[in-house]
Order: sequence, then C-alpha cells, then structure tokens
Amino acid sequence: MSEADRKDRQIDIYHRWQQRANYILRILAGLWIATMVLGCAPQPEIRPDASTDAIQVQADSAMVRLRMRLERTLQHKGNPDSLNLAFRYLVRLGELVEPDQSFHALMTELCFLRATYTDIAQDSSQNLYQQGLRSARALLEAVPRLSGYVQTDTVSIDALRMEQLRQPTIDALYWWTLHSIFTVAQESPIRRLAWRKRFDRAIRVLEIRNPDYRNGGVQRLIALVLLISPDGDLNKAQQAFRQAIAMGESYLENRYFYARYYGVLLQSKEIFQVQLQSILEQNTSETAKYAQLNLLVKNKARTVLASTDRYFSTFSGSESEESAGVSIE
Repeated sequence: MSEADRKDRQIDIYHRWQQRANYILRILAGLWIATMVLGCAPQPEIRPDASTDAIQVQADSAMVRLRMRLERTLQHKGNPDSLNLAFRYLVRLGELVEPDQSFHALMTELCFLRATYTDIAQDSSQNLYQQGLRSARALLEAVPRLSGYVQTDTVSIDALRMEQLRQPTIDALYWWTLHSIFTVAQESPIRRLAWRKRFDRAIRVLEIRNPDYRNGGVQRLIALVLLISPDGDLNKAQQAFRQAIAMGESYLENRYFYARYYGVLLQSKEIFQVQLQSILEQNTSETAKYAQLNLLVKNKARTVLASTDRYFSTFSGSESEESAGVSIE
C-alpha cells in the first residue's frame, strides 16, 4: 500500500469515528433536554394509600352511627335495658375517641344509675361506682381551686368563693360526692372517718352554690354521709331524709334512699314498705325534668319491695341477709 493510500485510509477512519461521536452526542443532548422538560412539568400529588383513606372513612362512619344510637337510647334511659345499652355504647365510643369533658360527665351519671338501679351483682356495682368516681374526678381536676378545696383542703373556701363555677362543674361535684360515698362505704371505719371532712367540704360548696340542688340533693348527701360515718347521728340522718323529701316530693330518689338505706340499716320494715309503696303510687310525668330517673326508681322500688325479706333479718339482733347498698358496719 502506497503512502498516499495509507493516509486516505486514516482520514476515512477518523471521519467515521467523528460521525459516531456526533451521533452519541446528539443522543445525550436529546436525553438531557427530555430530562429538563420532565423536571419542570407538574408532578402528581402524593396521596396516602387508598386503603388507609377507606379505613378512616369507615371509622368515622361507625363513630357517627354510634353517637346517634347513644343519643336515641339516652332518651329512654328510664328503662333499665336501655340504660345498659346506652352504657355499652358510651364505653365503645370511649374506645374510638379520646374521652373529653362531655364524655366524663355522661359516664359518671350512667355509672351511678346503672350501679344503683339495675339488677347487677354487688361487686359489679362497686366497679361502676369506682369507674364513675374516676370520671367525676377527671372533671373536678379541670377546676384546680375546687379540687384543691374538696380533695386536699389546700385552697380556702374564701378563695373558692371567687371561682365562677359553671353548672357542669356543680354537677361533677355532686356525682363525685355520691360515688365517693358509695365507694368509701365499703371500706374500714377509719377510712370512712378520714373521708368525712372531704364530704363535708363538698356538701358545703353545693349548699353555698345551690341549696335546692336536684330537689333536696344537699340533704340527701348529708343523710348518706351520716349513715356511713362511724360517728354519724342516725336521728339527724332521718331528719335530712325527711327534709329532702319535703323539698322534692316529685323527686322519687329521696324516698328510695330513705327506704333502701336508712330503713334497712335500722331494720324498720314500716319505713321501708311505706316509702317504697309511696313511690309506686306516684304519678310520674314523662315531661318532668327527672322523668327518666323517676322511672328507674319506680322500677327498682317495685323489685326491692317484692323482695322485702332479703333485706330484713328473721332473728332479732342479727344482720340482714343482704346489707344495704351503703354499707354500715
């Protein structure tokens, strides 16, 4: 091969490689342009997994349905079966949402009504009183001055007078006192005596704020505290019950407590039967403020009266077969 041919071949190879290099560069340039264009285009919104959305929607729907069922059932809580159902709905609701003030307010009331007026075992009743007490305590702790005065006596009554206590707070104090009485009643005389001052402070606040609270509520509490206190004056307890009845003739719980707890403690069949029979003879209005409570009391009075012998001993001086719901040793 001559020198000229060799040079021509080298030139030809050079041109072919140059063409290939240009081709590769054009491809790379095209890829770069495409990347830039795609990078500037709007990106699709990143959304949670569709299954997560579906689960949340189902949970929200279940909660709404549960609230509606609870509200409908509460309209008939004077029926023990409806009361039990409302309680179960409320417990389930508390598993779905964080309990708030309205939850605790309803829970403390339903716990007391269910423990006192439905046919459940005594140990179940005590569990309900304790559960209701926890909810009432949660409500009181939202008002530090009131909680400090009643529970620990670290706040003076004068400082508490300056506190603007709303009606829900007064209700919480009432339920706290009532649940505490029924819980502490099962404890030793020393413990009951130690709680006496707390009860007295709570009752004092209720009396200052509203002496006629819940148709003789202050007098009811005074009577119950005297019954469970080792140094309680039973004559004064009877007077308090009678005052409560006079203040709220249509509030049947006054007569029921008088019969069920005072009558049984003193083993007075006369008080027991007369008061319960009076409850059964009352015409309860469905439009009255405490109509549902009165229906519960009436139903329970009928059951208790039919089982009179269970509450009274057959031998003089011996204890009754079943102690009062408020236990006195």
